[in-house]
Amino acid sequence: IVPDVLVKFSGRAWHVHLNDQIYKGLSINPYYASLDLSQEMDKSTQQYLRQRMNEANDLLRAVHRRHNTLLKLAVLLIRYQSGFLHVGTPGLKPLTMAALAEQAGVHPSTVTRAAAGKYIQTPRGIYTWNFFFPQALSTIHGKETTDAYVRMRIGQMIAEEDPDQPLSDQNLAEKLQQEGICIARRTVAKYRTD
Repeated sequence: IVPDVLVKFSGRAWHVHLNDQIYKGLSINPYYASLDLSQEMDKSTQQYLRQRMNEANDLLRAVHRRHNTLLKLAVLLIRYQSGFLHVGTPGLKPLTMAALAEQAGVHPSTVTRAAAGKYIQTPRGIYTWNFFFPQALSTIHGKETTDAYVRMRIGQMIAEEDPDQPLSDQNLAEKLQQEGICIARRTVAKYRTD
């Protein structure tokens, strides 16, 4: 996996960068860029070259805009989910792509397209963009937690269980309810297999 976005801690802040291995090096061939279209050549050749240069410049601008949008979204995403960078999965906050889109001033489909098939490298590992959009789950205390945290807790409980007497899905649901997390047995079963 080659990450699209790199996150590093430097000084006193998190810094977000696009991966230069992916997002660097697209340019117009210097030979064609240096052509003097006022030289002696027939009109149709001049017109053809001008059209291709305009198309190439339009493509470069579009790619540059796309990279800027991706970087803007990544900065907002990391700023919002900085708790994860500090403490791991318990630090994730519920977030929807629509909420990030509103914050960035773009259409939700822009966030969906930007996140599709992309990865973010953090000091905690490489994650898909979708990892940073955990679903909200209510707790008994009226607070919210995330499905990512619940999955982590289920994994911890399974790792700590007695292998001779494994916990049932119902046992896990009851233990989570004791922690204030309202979850059904079938949801535990689903998370266990994911």
